[in-house]
Amino acid sequence: MKNQQPQKNKSWWNINKSDIGRFVLAYIGSLFVLAFFNTETGIKSDMLFIIAFVFACAIFAAYERGKENERGEESFDWENLEYKSLQDGKNFAKSGNFQEAINKFSEYIKRDNKNPYAFIYRSLTYNQLEDYEKAMSDVYSALSLNKSIAEVYSTKALIEWSKGNLQSALVDYDKAISIEPNNAIDVMNRGQVKRDLGDLDGAIEDTKKSLEIDPNNSIASGILILCQGMKSMPKSYEIYLEKNRNKLKSQ
Repeated sequence: MKNQQPQKNKSWWNINKSDIGRFVLAYIGSLFVLAFFNTETGIKSDMLFIIAFVFACAIFAAYERGKENERGEESFDWENLEYKSLQDGKNFAKSGNFQEAINKFSEYIKRDNKNPYAFIYRSLTYNQLEDYEKAMSDVYSALSLNKSIAEVYSTKALIEWSKGNLQSALVDYDKAISIEPNNAIDVMNRGQVKRDLGDLDGAIEDTKKSLEIDPNNSIASGILILCQGMKSMPKSYEIYLEKNRNKLKSQ
């Protein structure tokens, strides 16, 4: 299924009174700085106002981008009503009520479409429903907001894995782990992707690394036993790979 590209985010223009105040301060500051140096440059007064406006726009845009990039899940005040629909959505997803979870995440996104985690949560929920087009669209929306958080790449990897695009999933898990190398779940999942690609040694290495990070991960322990069993019985591993390839072809 072809990935759906997200629509351009127009919310930058939905500015509030605080934003207007910051813009005015940036404009006045730019005007004073330019006026101070104008004795040397000899810029005409009408051009001075235009240049100051351009500078103020650039300063304000940089401030907005910085504000978006600083936002992370750990900074959420979950008791705040602003985030209640996000928390409700997570609770519905955990209980398996995926459609209601999507409704809650969508409700939040209508109020704040600059939060990458909201798109990540909804993307993961769409993936549970096997609606891969919408899941990938939300991933691209999250990427457009913040390319420096590991979760966006691990989410994309999970969708690619679900779709059977194993090589793409491996690339995305590599990106996620390069940002957060001690994420035991991502390292474990990358190992499973390697196993499905035929790299059993790589799968065992990643699973062991995952257990070094989190020794209490019983799922990783089970996967390690399975992979070691496959390694000791190459014929069974070949049968597993063949079944997996046939399954991917039928998707």
